[in-house]
Amino acid sequence: MHVTTGGNAGMLQSIAGSEQDSLYFWHHFFQPTEEDLRKLPEEYGLHPLAIEDCMDDDQIPKMESFAKNTHLIFNTFSYEQQKIQSEEVNIFIGEKFIMTVTRSKRLNDAICGLTEKMLNSTNGHWRTGPSWLMHTILDKIIDEKMKSLEILEDETDAIEDGVLAGTSTLDFAQIQRLRYAFQLLRKSLFHEREILYRIIREDHDFISHKASYLFRDVYDHVVRLYELTESCRETVKNLVELHLAMANNQMALAADNTNKTIRRLTFITTVFMPMTLIAGIGGMSEYTAVTGSENWLPAYGLLMLFFLIMGVLSYRWLKGIDRE
Repeated sequence: MHVTTGGNAGMLQSIAGSEQDSLYFWHHFFQPTEEDLRKLPEEYGLHPLAIEDCMDDDQIPKMESFAKNTHLIFNTFSYEQQKIQSEEVNIFIGEKFIMTVTRSKRLNDAICGLTEKMLNSTNGHWRTGPSWLMHTILDKIIDEKMKSLEILEDETDAIEDGVLAGTSTLDFAQIQRLRYAFQLLRKSLFHEREILYRIIREDHDFISHKASYLFRDVYDHVVRLYELTESCRETVKNLVELHLAMANNQMALAADNTNKTIRRLTFITTVFMPMTLIAGIGGMSEYTAVTGSENWLPAYGLLMLFFLIMGVLSYRWLKGIDRE
């Protein structure tokens, strides 16, 4: 895209032959080869190591200054339908150009959509220079992370509410997925926070001093996202501990109920044990032989009274021991 002082913007077919009134050029590359990037003019000054970084999708966010440009790497992040996507965008910024390189189709579609929106607009601070356009791109990247983090936070809160209410069991596969997502997001935000801090401290080249204030807002968003991510990581970590604590509490309650039941049965058995012993030793037939068959009614009545007194005394004795 070619941006001019007249405020007009048009898609570039070639990077050569810039006009007198041009402010800067924006070049976007989707899945380029090393050869494609090496063919760029020497005045762009793309370093071979920076070109290698563009071919590698496993780079951490960073900012490096070269003689003719500053190279930045930022990570995009999306979380949809419980699927995590973290991809890379390379940004080269110079005096009169800005270049974006990505191997992500999703990010390429987003940049193409942003380009179309910019072409149809009649104003916008991105027209001022490449630094303003870079702010627009980085702001979109951070906004996407904000939306993804809100989804992750809602999912984490729902799991926590379910565990506390005891209405759902803990899905450890889901917990591991959330933990990985927060770890990935934290890693990205940690390095991006350092990059933006360097930008607002003006520890860089080729980023306009007049545009530095714009990056303060992006920096504040990144700091907020980083702290929220840390909080969510702790929450996910505590969910497992909370689940285990509640499971142990339930097991303890079940064990306590079992102990109470066994205690009652033991109490009853202890009260009736002397009566059972006497009944077993004496036997009903022998007892009748001793007292006489004609006296069975008063004899058995006295025996039942003796058993009753023994049971009451045993009950009161056991209760006294239990109080001690």
